[in-house]
Amino acid sequence: MRVAILGTGKMGGAMARRLNGAGHELALWNRTRERAEDLGVGKVAATPAEASRDAEIVISMLTDAKAVRATYLGKDGAASAAQHQVFVDMSTAGPEAAKGIAREIERAGAQFIEAPVMGSVPAVESGSVIVLAGGSDVAIDRARPVLEALGEVHVVGPLGSAAALKLVANSMLAGVTALAAELQAAGTAAGLKPEDVFWALSRFSPGLNARKAGFIATSSRRSTRSRPHWLRSCPPAACCSGPARWPARPNQERARATSRPGLSRTIAARRSWSRAG
Repeated sequence: MRVAILGTGKMGGAMARRLNGAGHELALWNRTRERAEDLGVGKVAATPAEASRDAEIVISMLTDAKAVRATYLGKDGAASAAQHQVFVDMSTAGPEAAKGIAREIERAGAQFIEAPVMGSVPAVESGSVIVLAGGSDVAIDRARPVLEALGEVHVVGPLGSAAALKLVANSMLAGVTALAAELQAAGTAAGLKPEDVFWALSRFSPGLNARKAGFIATSSRRSTRSRPHWLRSCPPAACCSGPARWPARPNQERARATSRPGLSRTIAARRSWSRAG
């Protein structure tokens, strides 16, 4: 199929290489033209409109909602070339950006779906990324041969639903990563090998393996001062000395935490769940 890719950063570039390998005919656009040219695949266009004009499927993989709007709705934007294509925004831009752009695209007789992804560059390169698709079934089916070359397609529902689910997934990832980083630092400060700490953490959350190099390198450089603030006053040996000895936050920190909006209600709910169990 004839595919245009708007945005050839790390993820967009990986998609271009993957789709080129699958035999698709590519047209590329990137704000910094040299980054698209350096990929050595497809034809590089001067504007989003030029890249999109003759394509059957137009993929955008951009930084944020502002970049998505500028690429579609700005001067020589992709929307000005809309006619028969399926436009697929794979950026993490939120539900409202997709809905606003879809109106302009569909007014011209083209179709628009959202398809943010779960996974990073290695997953794209191996064809194992998870594509969260939102929009009409007809449009998703038209884009499916291209999307399935990238990975597993999971249809979520109407336009806006896939973007919302991606934000939920990102929030989960952020929470898991933050907790793992604190535990990695604490374990290393307690005298454990960074590799052993990460091995244990990744057994519970295999997705951390995509960030293994960063976890190991960072924890190797950290000192006791880099541990979480509630853990710094605890001697490293005490952190892992016997069962149920992990240090609790000081009372002052407890009071500060429970003063945050909504958090006290969450703690109270957890206590009630514990009593009910």
